[in-house]
Amino acid sequence: MAIKRENIERYRANGLTEQGEMYIERVRSSPPARRVGGTRFLSVSCRFASQKMGCTIQAESRTGEYPLVLKLELDKEVIEYFDQPSQVLVERRRSGRRHVSAYTPDFLVLRNDRVEVIEVKPREVVEKAREKHPDEWAMRDGYWICLPVAAEFDQMGIPYRIHLVEDINAVEAANLNLLEAAHRLPANPNEAALLKRLSTVINADAVPTIQMVVADLALKDASIVLGWIAKGVLFAATSDQLLSDVRTARVFSDEDAVARFLAAKQIDAHPNRTLDANNQSAKTDEPPWIASEESNVIAEALTDRQLALALQRYTAALPAIQGLRTPSRTESRQIKRMRQGVSAGAGALQGFVPRHHMRGNRVPRITPQQEELMAVTIRDCLLTPARRSVRWVYASIAWESVPRVSYKSFLRFVRKTPKHSLAKARSGHRMALAARPQSHPDVRAIWPTRGWELVHIDHTPIDEKVWGQLGVAQILGRPWLTTMVDGWSGAILAFWLSFSPPSWESLAMLARDCVRRHRRLPSAWISDQGSEFGSIFWELFSANHGCTKVERAIADARCGSQVERSFHMIHQALIYQLDGNMQNDREWRSATTSHKSDANARFILEKIHTEIDRYLFDHHNIVPHGPNTFTPKQMLDQSDADLGLLGRRVEYDLSFRVETASRFTRQMYPVDSRRGLRVGKRIYWHSDFAQPKYDGVRVEVRREPFDSSLIYAHLDGTWIECITAKHRELKCLEEFGRWSQSAIDYYGKPYAAAIKREADERYVTRQRQNWARESNDPRENAVDPIDPATTAPAATSSTDQASPSKPSSQPPQASPTASPFDRLRDIEVKPLKGVCP
Repeated sequence: MAIKRENIERYRANGLTEQGEMYIERVRSSPPARRVGGTRFLSVSCRFASQKMGCTIQAESRTGEYPLVLKLELDKEVIEYFDQPSQVLVERRRSGRRHVSAYTPDFLVLRNDRVEVIEVKPREVVEKAREKHPDEWAMRDGYWICLPVAAEFDQMGIPYRIHLVEDINAVEAANLNLLEAAHRLPANPNEAALLKRLSTVINADAVPTIQMVVADLALKDASIVLGWIAKGVLFAATSDQLLSDVRTARVFSDEDAVARFLAAKQIDAHPNRTLDANNQSAKTDEPPWIASEESNVIAEALTDRQLALALQRYTAALPAIQGLRTPSRTESRQIKRMRQGVSAGAGALQGFVPRHHMRGNRVPRITPQQEELMAVTIRDCLLTPARRSVRWVYASIAWESVPRVSYKSFLRFVRKTPKHSLAKARSGHRMALAARPQSHPDVRAIWPTRGWELVHIDHTPIDEKVWGQLGVAQILGRPWLTTMVDGWSGAILAFWLSFSPPSWESLAMLARDCVRRHRRLPSAWISDQGSEFGSIFWELFSANHGCTKVERAIADARCGSQVERSFHMIHQALIYQLDGNMQNDREWRSATTSHKSDANARFILEKIHTEIDRYLFDHHNIVPHGPNTFTPKQMLDQSDADLGLLGRRVEYDLSFRVETASRFTRQMYPVDSRRGLRVGKRIYWHSDFAQPKYDGVRVEVRREPFDSSLIYAHLDGTWIECITAKHRELKCLEEFGRWSQSAIDYYGKPYAAAIKREADERYVTRQRQNWARESNDPRENAVDPIDPATTAPAATSSTDQASPSKPSSQPPQASPTASPFDRLRDIEVKPLKGVCP
């Protein structure tokens, strides 16, 4: 869609040049210049399904770019915004030489009155860049800019600025996520009447909470009020209060009321501060000695043990303090420290506090030459993939003229190396991610703050061997478990069990199970960077249903700790209590074969699925976890009661089942009006196929994963259900039984083929042995007449027997008293190896 003419005129009035117009058109007509994510850095990339843009918007970090994307999405002044717009060539002068490089900004934003280019960076990165190249950075209109980049966009008449990550704090980022979800809700038919009543509930003087507004308007939940805040009808202190806590978050009639509330809250927090009427800045009336950190010498925080010892020392030195006796040398030092502390405002006991932490010699005894030699040795010998021991490295040091350092001192020097740096040098970046220190809680994102806001998805093979059923009496192997865990409450929302390795079909079945149980999808899901999460299906499915797709950093298992913990709980509480678990398999040869999983497997696929379903939804979700007082189910119910159903509402209808159905290798199959639709070795039928006009027409086909007797065909622009002769038989089964049999039909074919091959081999071997016993040929290598690969020679004369290389032209003579069918009845038939007990 073209930009309105009045907007173009405003852009030109603000300095937009013809070159800038060409750049805007190039950005609007081309895809993003690069795809974000897929790096080793700890940034968590997001793909946001924008309603305003009608496409997916990329964000390279969830703490910096993603909150800005949400802010642009909710801003009514923003017409369009584009991520990773077209590159421009930037010229720099470094070391006296001309350097030209391609530069890709983060966002191009088209507002009602102006166009701007935005680059998102943390403050720390900007400070380091300014220290390294101070002549390339400057402040313009309150924003930092990179001068070489700004010069290129100035020629286009497009303002350029740096958006700092710290400009949107964690509380505001969480509120933007909540408001965006409320903004997606459909309009309430009674909204006009509710807005008339709202004016009587809230005014400039009253500052009610969200819960009060909900109660006064007799609303079911706060979703309508949150939608008004997102649309600008109501206002809230989004940078100071979490809107998800409806009992404390307050709403206002205008932005001035928000400013007055924040100013009054700041005064309440600091009673000695007043507001200047001119610049609204806080002034303090506190004494200078209180405001100064140097003069404010307050006693250290003491433990009970230190306080008791200080009191004991003070009591013993009290006669010396009163002048009744001469103090000892130690008491003289303590009394001196006491008087200094009292004069500075500290307590009298401060001088008698034990100072055990100051023991020892603070003067370093290792010379700079020794430190340099040890540092070089550690770098060249210890910080290598060879993973040499510390003692070996110490023994390899050639001290020569440098005095030798003890092993204990060398070990202390080695421990100064950060653990994550040591792990990265010895084992790579994956081990470094596991050993890195935690970030401070104040700098982390507050995410999520409600149920169904963010879910974790991951796969794992369960440690259990599973049997087949309905004619496939064979151990089918280890199923793969895929789960969806709510990031706020820890509840398991859905799961999928399959023999196929993780793929887009596993994700489709997981989404289907979620919609089947809850009739909705989450607002966002986070996963690792597996190939199935980058598939075309998952990208399109997330965009079609408005779900934000979040990818955590490579090998960063901490980011998915909730789903990893759920796998551990499922194994400890359920899988390891069942027969056939694989705990003994890890012992290799130390465990007897009779005690391993293959010999003790007892459960079929349907039974395992039922047990996992019962554990997750009848136990895991209804018991508190960790320090939580409430269960995951109670937390989800309370979130829905307070904020409404803010997830993506989806009906479990035919269109959704077709969307998540599996695909065949061939997508198009011809229709036979007499027999039906032949797919593989099965024939499917629908009454519309009987019409002559559809004879020979090729249709697109998808298979139903929950029912192997059902497929979907796209005929005349409509999806129809086609069934086979086995449909009535499977329809009599329960849902889990129909699903498990379908899983075996689709993924148990290799096991069924192995059973058939083993049975054929045993049949041929027994027939060969039986024929050799009943034959008159005394040779041990008698040829089997039933082996189709060879032709049995006839034993007629001694001449022929003496010439084994001469073929016989006579057919084998059958016994006059016994037929081949009698010999088959005499064969001892034993059960196949590995038959299900």
